[in-house]
Amino acid sequence: MAHLDECLARLKKVVTELEDLGLSKERYESAAILSDVITGERKKQRITQNQLGELADLSTVTVQQIESGKRTASFANVEKVLNVLGKSLWIK
Repeated sequence: MAHLDECLARLKKVVTELEDLGLSKERYESAAILSDVITGERKKQRITQNQLGELADLSTVTVQQIESGKRTASFANVEKVLNVLGKSLWIK
């Protein structure tokens, strides 16, 4: 449980937006870019797909499919993952 608490504490400190990853706003429209952002941020925070799934209340398979871009993810699931990672999604 302590490991999970440490992960949650670390995640709460992350308050940057997608721009901090060096992506232009025009590229946010692409599901592939969103998948890359999620994968990159997860790895940056040293969280496994299994841990991310647990923290977002999603299955590991769902996280894998979102990251691979093979699945059209619901907005709700993407939002759960981004919230866990301390990110937000801006839609124009």
